[in-house]
Amino acid sequence: MSTDSNSSTSKKSRVPGCDNPADIQTIRKMLQGQQYAAAMNFINSVLEKNPNQPDILDVKCHLMYLKCMKDISGGSMESVSAWNEAVEQFLAQFPDHPLALAWKSLSCSNSGDVDAGYDYLEKCFINHYPEMNPTGMLAALSSLSQNELNEGFIPAALFLMSLRATFFDQLKATQEYEMTHRMQLRILSDSSLALPLRQTYSFYQTNSRGALTAEFTAAQQLVSTFHWHEAAQAFEKIANGDPTELNSAYNAAILYLNRSKIADASRMFKLYSEREPELNRKIDALATALLLSKSPLEDNMPLYDFQYKVKDQDRLRELLLSSNRLISQNVPAENFDGPPPLFIGSLLDQPKQTSWSESLTFEDIPLVLGSVALWGKRTDRDAILEFSSILECDREDVYALVKETFGDCIEGDPQAVTMEAPSVTIDSFTRPQAFPDNTPQNVIEQLQREHYNDLLLNCWPDLHLGVLGASLRQAAADEQKQPLVRAVIKVVEYLLGAGNPFLDFDALYAALNLKPLPPLTVESSDLASLPPTLYGAVDLKSLSDSDLAMLYARYNPYGTDSVMHKLAQEIVSRDTLSVDIRQTAYVKLCLSPNGLVPENIQQGKDFCKANNISDSYFDMMELQTMFLSGNMAELEKKMHQIYQDHKDEPQTMQALMNFVQQIQQMSEMAARGQAPNPADLSATTPEPPQQSTSTSGLWTPDSPNPPAGPAPEEKKSSIWLPD
Repeated sequence: MSTDSNSSTSKKSRVPGCDNPADIQTIRKMLQGQQYAAAMNFINSVLEKNPNQPDILDVKCHLMYLKCMKDISGGSMESVSAWNEAVEQFLAQFPDHPLALAWKSLSCSNSGDVDAGYDYLEKCFINHYPEMNPTGMLAALSSLSQNELNEGFIPAALFLMSLRATFFDQLKATQEYEMTHRMQLRILSDSSLALPLRQTYSFYQTNSRGALTAEFTAAQQLVSTFHWHEAAQAFEKIANGDPTELNSAYNAAILYLNRSKIADASRMFKLYSEREPELNRKIDALATALLLSKSPLEDNMPLYDFQYKVKDQDRLRELLLSSNRLISQNVPAENFDGPPPLFIGSLLDQPKQTSWSESLTFEDIPLVLGSVALWGKRTDRDAILEFSSILECDREDVYALVKETFGDCIEGDPQAVTMEAPSVTIDSFTRPQAFPDNTPQNVIEQLQREHYNDLLLNCWPDLHLGVLGASLRQAAADEQKQPLVRAVIKVVEYLLGAGNPFLDFDALYAALNLKPLPPLTVESSDLASLPPTLYGAVDLKSLSDSDLAMLYARYNPYGTDSVMHKLAQEIVSRDTLSVDIRQTAYVKLCLSPNGLVPENIQQGKDFCKANNISDSYFDMMELQTMFLSGNMAELEKKMHQIYQDHKDEPQTMQALMNFVQQIQQMSEMAARGQAPNPADLSATTPEPPQQSTSTSGLWTPDSPNPPAGPAPEEKKSSIWLPD
């Protein structure tokens, strides 16, 4: 958090206390010498004489918290109650002290009362003062953000990490700051997470209709003074009091997101979407509201685990191994706590083809229905045949298959247990296929494309979805339901993420007779508030160079997807932009969530040649494509060419050496019968050459993306929100 944004609230008088500077100096020296026990004894003796010393109470809580964490990691909860008692003592003596409030926030969070943890954290920020030791605040922020990460609610975790990384100037350039920043980048670039749940949000700075202006300003003031929950309620009250008000509903939704109030956030996004006349914004907010619900599509179907008692485990194992409806897997014995299963594998919906032939279609490729394991007899139990994660719609067919194929080896009826109920839609698009072992990779990709798009265009539109009260095809014919239909499709795009690169959603819109939406036109002054989920809808041609560069730079952490490609295409089309940013855009066009895009590499090389700059980055990508395609003769020539052309570039030479070493390692793995991972070669791509000091940073192999190039300076709003 910038110092400007909190200066009005941080100039509080220091909380009164009787801290003795000499005692604090003594404690500091003990801690520097790692004399923790002696420091604790000294702290207790000082507090016995005068307990009203907040800084010393803070250090005591900190030392006891460290001991707590050490004991817990060792399996002991013995010191937790003593630490909680010390926190309560601190808070009782100084009920408004920010560090006492921070420790209480941490205590509540660790005990599972996260909502109370947020309340105390708010009070901590409300009462903070610039000179305070941030130890307690950092511990509370770390605990709360980690709790949100563990619970899978990313927006609140990102908000808390942003506070942690930016609020304290003294943390800048420290290891803790860098670790937090890297964690934020990993979350932002994680394409397995739905984009609306990992993007950063900004407030609207004015109410949309001009009514209730005083109330809106008061709600803004609550945000700037860290009264986040109260501000959310104030914005919601404004929205409820004026049926034309949009921005208050949106601001309330963001604040509820930051407080992990999921149901409230979903409710306010829905309210905003109902009032928003612009279709792109309406659909975006509605999709976000759906994502926040427990069952966005309302198409869940139970899974079942069931097992049979086995009469003849040896005979059954033979039948399992010889069945063309099963695929056995080799799982190392050390992966199991006890004796490994006699058989473990996957159950298929139809027999697996023994060999690939050109006559095979995607319909001939079986799908995996679930897992199978045969557990041998032990002294305390019979042998068991176990089926896992079978959908309800497949259960009776599996029962019949078992009875027909393995009936002589089992006894009795199966014992079934109901498991979770996944979305049938998402399950269908993520279910693996079992191809013949000798199927060429390009054929696999083509058959996958045909299979998944058959699901998308011919099967899924006729599936009844509870959220629509109809099938997709039926709802799309109703003009009133079309925004919700589009939001449902967006949700599926978000949930599948980069996991399925074959789906053609443009073809789905056409199949449902849904016309493309008009581009979103945004005023320059409103771009800073635009959520990244809407960048792909923006009319990029209408943007100035600086506004385009700002969107491009801000979208950079979210990965290289179709939206980034759209931004990059517009960047490279403008010769009014710097060579630096255009070079990084050419790099983006060569990358995708699933690897390199070989057909775009030559464009980057041509650009570098035309501008008399090194094309080493594109040369190394070309090298990778040659290796992955098995073109070893050309590979050797290319390596020699790279050496000749770039031998004066240390980074490129290092990348080339890494490439050669990894090829050798992969060859050795193959000789030992281990499967090498070609994706490991991605770390051999060098950094793009730095063209000027204005570049926003060089891409390195441990970064989620190459740089987006320099971003123009943005105007900071009067209300701070991490972005």
